[in-house]
Amino acid sequence: MPPLAIGAQTGVPVNVSVQGRGITASVTNNTGVAGSVCTAAIGELDFSRPDPYRSEPNWEDRGTVTVTVPRDGYYAVTGVCVTEGTQPGEFEVVSYTKPAKVVTVPGGATPEADCGMSLCLPVRGTPTP
Repeated sequence: MPPLAIGAQTGVPVNVSVQGRGITASVTNNTGVAGSVCTAAIGELDFSRPDPYRSEPNWEDRGTVTVTVPRDGYYAVTGVCVTEGTQPGEFEVVSYTKPAKVVTVPGGATPEADCGMSLCLPVRGTPTP
């Protein structure tokens, strides 16, 4: 399997709002790569849990993603853009939000803080369609 290709240096802009336990992330495609598709992934920042919540990217949800998280806490929100690879079903990451946005649930529209990609990227493994 080829390695993931990381392109843009500044990453994908993502605007985040919180309403109760609903998190809405709007992702802007600024990669400049033709044919790229952008969406968001959301992950709970509670590594003491055996099953932290993860919303894997759904490439059908382009631009804006809304999820309802199961419990209060801190969540990392990452915008991700991909292009289709050379093989059917193969995708390459071309850009992502760095650092990830961190929001408090329940909370408001203002991110609590940012965190580095090495700590907070909620995407695990190879993107799948």
